[in-house]
Amino acid sequence: YNLTVGDSHRRVAVCFSGQVRSFPTIVVNIRDTIIRPLQRLVDTTTRSGRDNASNVHLFGAFAPVDNLEGNGWHCKWPHEHSLEQLSHLFGVLEAPVYGGPTVAGDGELFATAGAWCWANSVLGFIQANYRRAVWAQVLRAEKAHAFRYSFAISLRPDVFYLASFQLQTWGVFAGQGTRDAWAPCKKCAVTKERGGVPVYRRAQDVFWAARRDSADVLFNTVQEFVDHGCKDKAFDNMGPGPWMHACPMYNNSRDKYECMYILRLQRYQIGYTVYVPRAPPIENPWKIERAPCFKPGGHIG
Repeated sequence: YNLTVGDSHRRVAVCFSGQVRSFPTIVVNIRDTIIRPLQRLVDTTTRSGRDNASNVHLFGAFAPVDNLEGNGWHCKWPHEHSLEQLSHLFGVLEAPVYGGPTVAGDGELFATAGAWCWANSVLGFIQANYRRAVWAQVLRAEKAHAFRYSFAISLRPDVFYLASFQLQTWGVFAGQGTRDAWAPCKKCAVTKERGGVPVYRRAQDVFWAARRDSADVLFNTVQEFVDHGCKDKAFDNMGPGPWMHACPMYNNSRDKYECMYILRLQRYQIGYTVYVPRAPPIENPWKIERAPCFKPGGHIG
């Protein structure tokens, strides 16, 4: 799976999932910092993905309504996101679309499994469900086109990436860590947190990159939520149990969502690697972009 620039025998599935939020304002940033670097890795020409020549393929499963971080934030977009709007945004990314974009409400995706979590709008669980939905698109595309992706990217549509993100340098594309899934650091400027958890163990779940054989596991992390509380109790109200302390990065309750992904990988003997920018100043190479979202009362994100 080692990649060199212009390797046309590799394909990447780029999977957007979750709430649309600020996607319309940062779509160009995502194109320039995520899509184009991947195209430079796997495409043999510099042609735009608009002519379907690119080996970087887009997929998307989105929520119809925004609820920013669950804290009363609202975004200045239509109450119901339309397929027309999302298709336009996918066009800006300049890569061929092989699945979606689709819009489905939470209940449509998981009305049977994890009743407590979806009924109580547990956002980590909701995100995991949309990841499972977008992965179903990838599986259908592989079957329809009789090929298999080499890599899969999972990303939220509301995250802005700094130049230090440097996705094209991540070891997942160069054979480092045979089956490891890669994620950016969660608090890159903090060497250690309380409890001594070092930065290189602290993953952030807004973005994952994985080889194809690890992606099947990663994109089905929703099962970890179901196994650890979503069947009959509110996950957000659960205290940490022994299962949570099996997560190498666990420091406090705010880590439990990332730990769901790590525990899922561990169940199948798959490791994870955290990308930390090397050039000072060491800072988070990503940020959840709230603008132009707002809270009632006039506070602008």
